[in-house]
Amino acid sequence: MEWARERGAIGGRLRAVALVAAVCVSFAAPAAAGGARQRAPQQVPQMPGPLSRAHSSLMAAGQCARCHIEPGKTAASLCLACHKPIADRITAKKGVHREAGDECSGCHTEHQGVEADLRPLDPASFDHAAETGFPLVGAHKKVAGTCSSCHKTRSFLGNRPDCASCHADAHQGALGTNCASCHSPESGWSNASRAFHKAGLFPLEGKHLQVRCASCHQNGVVKGTPTRCYDCHWVRRKDDRYQTRLGSQCENCHSPAGWPVVRWNHGAITGVALNPQHRLMGCDSCHDKLEFRPGSVQCATCHRGDYQRTQTPNHAAAGFPLQCELCHQPSSSTFRAARFVHTASYPLVGPHATQPCVACHRNNAYRGTPTDCYSCHSDDYQRAQSPNHAAAGFPTACEACHRQSDPSFKGATFNHSATYQLVGLHATQSCTSCHRGGVYRGTPRECVACHRTDYDRTTSPNHTAAGFPMACETCHSPASSSFKGAGFNHNSYFQLVGVHATQACAACHANNVYRGTPRVCYPCHRTDYERTTNPNHAAAGFPTACESCHSPASPSFRGAGFNHNSVFQLVGVHATQACAACHRNGVYKGTPRDCVGCHQADYQSARNPNHVVAGFPTTCDSCHRATDASFRGATFNHSFYALVGVHATQPCAACHGSGVYRGTPRTCVGCHQADYQSARNPNHVAAGFPTTCESCHRQTDASWSQAVFNHTWFPISSGRHAGNACSACHTDAGNFKVFTCFTCHDRARTDSIHSGRAGYRYDSQACYSCHPQGRS
Repeated sequence: MEWARERGAIGGRLRAVALVAAVCVSFAAPAAAGGARQRAPQQVPQMPGPLSRAHSSLMAAGQCARCHIEPGKTAASLCLACHKPIADRITAKKGVHREAGDECSGCHTEHQGVEADLRPLDPASFDHAAETGFPLVGAHKKVAGTCSSCHKTRSFLGNRPDCASCHADAHQGALGTNCASCHSPESGWSNASRAFHKAGLFPLEGKHLQVRCASCHQNGVVKGTPTRCYDCHWVRRKDDRYQTRLGSQCENCHSPAGWPVVRWNHGAITGVALNPQHRLMGCDSCHDKLEFRPGSVQCATCHRGDYQRTQTPNHAAAGFPLQCELCHQPSSSTFRAARFVHTASYPLVGPHATQPCVACHRNNAYRGTPTDCYSCHSDDYQRAQSPNHAAAGFPTACEACHRQSDPSFKGATFNHSATYQLVGLHATQSCTSCHRGGVYRGTPRECVACHRTDYDRTTSPNHTAAGFPMACETCHSPASSSFKGAGFNHNSYFQLVGVHATQACAACHANNVYRGTPRVCYPCHRTDYERTTNPNHAAAGFPTACESCHSPASPSFRGAGFNHNSVFQLVGVHATQACAACHRNGVYKGTPRDCVGCHQADYQSARNPNHVVAGFPTTCDSCHRATDASFRGATFNHSFYALVGVHATQPCAACHGSGVYRGTPRTCVGCHQADYQSARNPNHVAAGFPTTCESCHRQTDASWSQAVFNHTWFPISSGRHAGNACSACHTDAGNFKVFTCFTCHDRARTDSIHSGRAGYRYDSQACYSCHPQGRS
C-alpha cells in the first residue's frame, strides 16, 4: 500500500518530544594527598522511561546500542536495520516515508510507556486516496476513521487493494477474481453492475436487465447456463403457448424487449405475405386449432362460401375464376370494393368502352366470351365491299387494319410496309396495278414474279445469257426511279483493285459469260505462272496461290514480295546468304526448316565438346542462336541443375568426367557419397542422417562446414531448450537417434510434477511421446 508524502500527509502530526536519553556523566574526584589522584566511580546510564510494546524486547541491559549511537542520540540507519520494509520504500521513494530524513525520532518518540503509539497518524486528516491510491468512497467511507477495520496487523503494508483480500467470494470463483467489473464501493454489493454481461456470450438487454441472476444461473451455477431462448423459456419455464409448434427459434419473432413485442414476418418466413386486413386478424382465424402446417394460400380456400353465394353478378353462373384477387383487393375493408381490370382479359377502348356488359356477355354468361374481333364482327367482315374482304382474301385478324380506339370501321388503315414496302415507283402505283381483279391474297413479294419479262428481254448485258441471278434487288434498288439506275457491287464477289480495276468486263468475262468466272488468280494467270523463269515457279514447286507473293493492287507482276519469315526467319548469318546457298539447283520445295537438316555435318564434327559422344540433342537452337555471327557464340542454359556456390567455379570436366554428359546424377549424394561416409563430426552414417545432403548443406555455401541443421523433431530454437549443446541430449556422439531428457530433468522433480498422472513413467521416450513440442 502506497503511503503519502510526509509533509501534509499526516495532518496534525504530533510534534516530536525530545528524546530523553540516559546521560552518563563521568567526572574526576579531587586529588588525594600527596598529589595522587583517585578514579571516581562511573555512573550507570539510566533508562528515561519504558519502551513501547513493539520495542519491549530491547528493555534488557546492554540493548541501548541497538538504537543509540551515543547517549541521547539515535540514527536512522539503526532503525532501518530492523525496519527493512520501510528502508526499501524510502529507497524507492514510495509512501509517507519517501522524503524521510536521517532522524526517525522526529516523528516516532520512544520511552513513553508500554502502551504508547509510535505511529502519530491522524485518521481524520489523512488523505487516503492521494497517499495510498485507494480512495475510501461508498461503503469504504464508513470505516475511514477506523483503520483497524481493514488493517488487522500493526503494519499498514500488508494489505492489498483487491477486493478478494477482504471480501469472501460469494460466487466461489465462477465469475473470476475481478470483483470491480460488477461491484463498486459506491453502489454496494447488492447493486451489482451488469455492464460486463454486454460483452459476454449473452448480452443483457430489455427485460433481461430486470431479472435476478439466480433466475438464469440456478443454484449459483454459472458455467453451462443456456443462452438459447428455447432452453429457458420452454425447457425450464414452458412459456410457449403454441408448445413449440412454431419452432424453437424464439428469437426469430421475440426480442428481449418483451414477449408481446413480436417482429414475425409472415411473408419472409412462410412465403405468404399478409396484407393489412389479414395482419389485424388473430392466428387462429386462419389456423384452426392452432395448426400451422403448410396449406393452400388461395383466397377461395377460405372464401369459397362468399364466392358461391354472390349474386351481383352471380360468380358461379358467370364462370368467374376462383382467383378472387383478380377483382378483390386484399387491402380492401370489404368485398364490395371489388374492381375488375378488364384490360387484363380484353382492353376496352373506343366503342367497346361505351357498351354495357350484356352487349358482349349475353344471358349473364362471362365464361367463354371470345376475345378476337372476328368472333363478334364476322357479319361486318362478310358484308364489307370496299374492298370486298372475303373475295380479297383479307385475313380475319381485323386489328391488322382496324384499331379498337377508332370510333368507326371506316377509319381503317393498312400498313403495307408490314407486308411489302412501297418505295420508289411502287409508291405511286394504284392498288390494282399489282392486285388485279381485286385479288390480294397470293400477290407475290419478290421482284422477278412481276418483272420476269423485263429480266428476259434485257440485252445490256443479257441477263439470261450471263446467268445473272433473278434476285433483282441485288443490282436494282426498289427506291430507284428506273431500271437503268442499276449498280453492281463487284467487290462482294471479287475485289477490283490494281490492274483489274482498269480492265473491261469482257477481259475476264469472255463471250459475255459471267457465270462460272473463277475468283482465284491461277485459273486466269496459269500461263504467267508456267513461263516464269526468275525463279522458275514450276520447277521450284512454288504454290499456285499467287497472292502469297503478288498483290492484286500492284501495277505489275514484277512487284512481287515473298515473306520468307512466314516460312523460315532469316536472321544472323542466314540473312546474308544467297537463296542458292540453301535452295540448291533452284529447288525450294522440301527445304528443311530445322537446323540439323542443314548442319548435320557441323554437329558430328564438333569436338569442343564432342556433341555426339556427349549425347547432345540435335535441336541446335537449344544452345546456338540463329542471330549469332558464328557457331562459337553458343550459350548453354544449365537449367536442369543450378550452378551456385562451389559448383559455379568448377570446370565441366569436374562433374562430367571423360566428356560424358548424359546420365550425370543430379542429386548431391550421387557425387558426394564418399564425403557422406567419411564425415565424422558428426558421423553421418552412424547417426542415421539422410542422404538428402541439401537438408543441411546449401549449394551456395563455400564449404561443407557451413551446414545448418533444422531440428524439426524437437524445438530447440527458442525457450528453455535453446542454446544447449547437442551432447546435453544426445549422449552417444556416434548415434543421434539416442537421446535423454534427464541431463536437465532430475527424477525427484519430474516424479513430483507428474504425481498422480496415469501412465507416467520416468523414461525419455515416454517424455517425448507426451511433450513432442517441449511444453508442459
